[in-house]
Amino acid sequence: ALAAALQYIYVNPQWNTRVFGLLSAHLMNGKQPTRRTGMSLWEIFVLAQVRLCMNSSYDELQHIANHDTLIRGIMGVLPSDLSRGKEYSYQNIYDHIALLDEGLLQELDEVMVAMGHEVFPKKEKTADVGVALPCKTDSFVVKTATHFPPITTCCGTVHISALIYVSRFTDDRFFNSFIIK
Repeated sequence: ALAAALQYIYVNPQWNTRVFGLLSAHLMNGKQPTRRTGMSLWEIFVLAQVRLCMNSSYDELQHIANHDTLIRGIMGVLPSDLSRGKEYSYQNIYDHIALLDEGLLQELDEVMVAMGHEVFPKKEKTADVGVALPCKTDSFVVKTATHFPPITTCCGTVHISALIYVSRFTDDRFFNSFIIK
């Protein structure tokens, strides 16, 4: 589902411009474009979405970015020949994904939800897409008949078992007074 959503954003100019507008406004604000190797805005967006959707660590994200052909194809770094293509270091991924603050992620989330409303419209047409969807939930109590022995019974059993075990190695007259027969 994530790959289909990312593909839809990339090929649809309406959503593409909104996402790139948000990313460039937050990440490129006051910065001059350089010729250094790094990550494009699209690569940052794809890896950030993969990390959020898969709840993965940066180590897992580095593995996905370097070895998952589907994600590399979506990012546009899949080589067309037998070369390895672009490689991502852990620090490069961490530095770029960490640039996405909570406010930017919230704005991107709103864009993704609005895109989802367009792709999967509600049966009843509403004028305002920004209205939260009402959700219905159902809960019930499952009755169980689980009976636990009292803690004194458990401790008493362990105590008696320990005394019987120790009595094998010592004088039986001393421990016979403690053991209930």
